[in-house]
Amino acid sequence: TTGTSSAFAVQGDDVYQDGESYTLSVTNAGEHNFEQLDTSDTATVTVTDTVDTVNVTIDSNGDVTEAQDAVFTIKVDRVLADDLVVTLSNGEQVTIRAGEQSVAYSVPAQGDD
Repeated sequence: TTGTSSAFAVQGDDVYQDGESYTLSVTNAGEHNFEQLDTSDTATVTVTDTVDTVNVTIDSNGDVTEAQDAVFTIKVDRVLADDLVVTLSNGEQVTIRAGEQSVAYSVPAQGDD
């Protein structure tokens, strides 16, 4: 015979965790009066995690003069369902909004010395 189990929670989509496993076993067979009931067997189910790679690139508008801003474009390779916050090497953060694929970031050039 077969049976069913109650639903169990899984860890969800977490980029830092891979899939997880659950092991189930029989702990009680009810009020039946079996001469010998072996409950040592277990069953394991593995919930696999799918890798959801997003490629982020950064481009610039090239060389600028002292009076121009350097403009960088931070892009993702596809439209995302949620905002993506990207931290740049200077510590600044930019947000690529859900439904968009890029954001511009400007850096003023040092003035004429």
